Amino acid sequence: MENLIGQHIDRYKILDLLGQGGMATVYKAYDTRLEREVAVKVIRHEAFPPEVLNDALKRFEREAKSLARLSHPNIVKVLDYGEFEGSPFLVMEYLPGGTLKQRIGEPMSWQDAMHLILPVARGVEYAHNREIIHRDIKPSNILLAEHGMPTLSDFGIAKLFQNEGAALTASGMAMGTPEYMAPEQWTGKTGPQADMYSLGVILYEMVTGRRPYTADTPGGVFLMQVTEPVLFPREIVPHLPESVERFLLKVLSREPANRYASLTEFIKEIENLLSNAETKIPIRMGDSAAESPDQLSDKKDASSSTRKLPPFNWKIATLGGVAAVVVIALVIAFMMRPDPLAAEITDSQNAQMVLVPEGDFVMGSDNGDDDERPVHTVYLDEFYIDKYEVTNSDYKICVTDGNCKPPQDVTNYDNPEYKDHPVVYVDWEMANTYCEWRDAQLPTEAQWEKAARGIDARTYPWGEGIDCNQANYLNCVGDTQPFNNYAGSLSPYGAYNMAGNVWEWVADWYSPTYDASETDNPSGADTGDRRVLRGGGWNQHEYLLRTSARLGVKPTDVFLSFGFRCASDGP
Repeated sequence: MENLIGQHIDRYKILDLLGQGGMATVYKAYDTRLEREVAVKVIRHEAFPPEVLNDALKRFEREAKSLARLSHPNIVKVLDYGEFEGSPFLVMEYLPGGTLKQRIGEPMSWQDAMHLILPVARGVEYAHNREIIHRDIKPSNILLAEHGMPTLSDFGIAKLFQNEGAALTASGMAMGTPEYMAPEQWTGKTGPQADMYSLGVILYEMVTGRRPYTADTPGGVFLMQVTEPVLFPREIVPHLPESVERFLLKVLSREPANRYASLTEFIKEIENLLSNAETKIPIRMGDSAAESPDQLSDKKDASSSTRKLPPFNWKIATLGGVAAVVVIALVIAFMMRPDPLAAEITDSQNAQMVLVPEGDFVMGSDNGDDDERPVHTVYLDEFYIDKYEVTNSDYKICVTDGNCKPPQDVTNYDNPEYKDHPVVYVDWEMANTYCEWRDAQLPTEAQWEKAARGIDARTYPWGEGIDCNQANYLNCVGDTQPFNNYAGSLSPYGAYNMAGNVWEWVADWYSPTYDASETDNPSGADTGDRRVLRGGGWNQHEYLLRTSARLGVKPTDVFLSFGFRCASDGP
């Protein structure tokens, strides 16, 4: 098909080329009627033999109508469809952030990888519940909104290239993209578990920096899938938790029945891993409850001569005696290091803290108040933050030790029924003193915000939308609640109650705008007359519970919904 830049397709003026493949070309276009930018995907009519073209066009219309009914924040919305010079086309919302394919290649932390895949998986779950299978999930089909939110495109497109009941397209290619296809797709058996497998391949690639199987030809990929075991992720990333490795192996099982039964279970397991990452579940040989039969076979194959070698091939047997001893000592020392991916620690005062990995995240909001602007990307070193707010019983230990002052109102503090509620009526200095007593510190604004929202610019710690099962706020309960009362409140890294319950003191002086010039471990303004509170309280409207919402108050102020939690650089 000729280049269409500058031409009109119906009411859409073609502006630029976004991408092209063997089956379709995607353009950036301008909707002259609604005056907005859109993406137009033009299906190549030469992809279909003449004898099936008419049937394909009818199927396209049927599928387009079905796709247009999908409405989910993590599925690219289909806005229109039509036919142009014998080629069907789809009009979709335009997302300017590029694709996931452009962002991956080097290993990332498993937590960040799972936070990226979760919104996509929720979109797939939504479609599956409406009996729509994607069939071709891959990084180039995962588009990124301006602030990094992943959104899946091309739902149902692959089905257009499949004859009803056939496994191959008219062009002879298996439906899907070989390195991300489930083994059963090669025989035309496509179901929900095939989409799950594709998500697993992407997760594996993000975590390890490589795909499970690569070959020079599509047939070569299929042959490897059915004859070779997956290289265990921990052979590439030695400190990957075993529970995460087991999850990846289960999802990449060559038998669909050995994967999770549904995307709902897949999502639930990711959420469990993120919130309980400190639990190390060992992989035991012969434990049928823990592993699928083919993965147990894979484990056995790992030590065989046909097993792929891990990246570091220690051939100790070929070394001299002294050199071998040195190598063994180094390996033991390496294995005895603290796990850098340990997701939770307990400090000297028995406070539980969760890990927030190093990396970039989007700070601020264009949809909030003026003091939440400008939106900008910030880099933070890894740090730990309290899993829960500091409670009355926690704070009382510091008071008893003579290091902290009692709260300025002790009504709740002295009430045994409130021992597990967050301490309130503490000013900034009291909160800061407590954290220093624990050899910690108040989190910076940037640390607090990343711990609350993760890397996907979510509105609330759990995502979008809010109800009284997720947070304590105006008209929900009418008082503070115990620190672990809201399981639905979990942030991406496993911290509780970062929205609702109490406003939380942070280290920074208040500035009416974010300082976008300081993008590496920012600490905010140097001076001021107000300090920052984050998170909203039980007596606030839901609008103030957003992860980007800020409140500037005098550091000497105390209130019935002012509390705090601490942060640390780690052990």
